[in-house]
Amino acid sequence: MIDPTVEFTDPYLDVLRPVPPSRRGVCRVCHSGPSPGFAVCASCDRVRRQVSRSTELVLPISLSVVGLQLHQLLWRYKNAPEGTSTTERTTVAAMLARFVNTHLPCIEGRAGGPVDLVTTVPSTSGRAEHPLVRVVDRSRLLSPLHRAVLTRTAAPADHNLAGDDVFASRSRLDGTRVLLIDDTLTSGARLHSAASTLLRSGARSVVALVIGRVVDPDWNDACRAIWRWSRDRDFSFDRCCWCGTDG
Repeated sequence: MIDPTVEFTDPYLDVLRPVPPSRRGVCRVCHSGPSPGFAVCASCDRVRRQVSRSTELVLPISLSVVGLQLHQLLWRYKNAPEGTSTTERTTVAAMLARFVNTHLPCIEGRAGGPVDLVTTVPSTSGRAEHPLVRVVDRSRLLSPLHRAVLTRTAAPADHNLAGDDVFASRSRLDGTRVLLIDDTLTSGARLHSAASTLLRSGARSVVALVIGRVVDPDWNDACRAIWRWSRDRDFSFDRCCWCGTDG
């Protein structure tokens, strides 16, 4: 029997782009391009300074460029009218499930042990439920651990604008290893706001898994080099930026 995650994602192997491992010229947090002489990119440095706790454990599945196919897919699956985005949501769910099926050991190695809780970054656009919730629930590994523990508050949040009070936790998470999932990472403001809330609620560790890490090849020389590196290599679900050996 054909694995449905393979059936739905193999046609997108040319759309997904490999993420480089952390090294000189690659942000050690989000794997985008830092300025010369820095280990962390400007976005990560800015938004992480705006919260009291943050995570360095950020695992992108693929790089993404605005206007290209992955970025369009991730926009359509959550913005198309209800009932018209079934195919896109199935595809995104298959991407997430296939990656986690292979790389859960990578995630748990960085988390310090088995994941106790899976949760998602809530929407900051006012929608009652982020479509990512249903995507996560389609994974046989993630669904049993999935719980919506974060709620959106009235605090301001925007691109490059993070804060400790953007989200609230429904419960204490003392000693919990959390897998925090989001679909798109641009500035990281929502992601690090969510991670801060989880850590301040007692989480032992937070690994942030994102499907598409947006890079702008024209932003700086490092981003240009990263995109060139990624574009020149084939994507494989068998490798991630934490376990891959392709330098």
